[in-house]
Amino acid sequence: MALIIEREDSILMNILFIFIILISIAALIIYKYRKFDVAVTTIVVVLIIIASYWYFTSTEVGKREVKDFTSNVSGGIPRYVRVYDVNGELIEEYTGTFDMETNHDNYILFDDENGLRHIIYFTTGTIIIDEVKE
Repeated sequence: MALIIEREDSILMNILFIFIILISIAALIIYKYRKFDVAVTTIVVVLIIIASYWYFTSTEVGKREVKDFTSNVSGGIPRYVRVYDVNGELIEEYTGTFDMETNHDNYILFDDENGLRHIIYFTTGTIIIDEVKE
């Protein structure tokens, strides 16, 4: 728990430090050139970058979005898929790097590494999909 608190404090201190530097630069620009629009634009852009960085690294939704994006642009992530019937008997197993699609109601769809498309309807069985460490 202490490590998590220290990490969060460290991140907050880094953000605060960057914000102080940004305000200082903006103050110098305003003082020297009297260009308020440049200073405000710089502050807004840096704040957006800091907020985006925080969102994608510190929230679970942001982490899932990064993983989804990575899966979409890289052809998928390594996975191990097992399909079971209603009685719990293993029907099929798939292992490989692929991206999956589902409508959350009755099927999943994926193309395996050989280019073969698999559509699995799970209304009468169970599908377990595990991510495999590379």
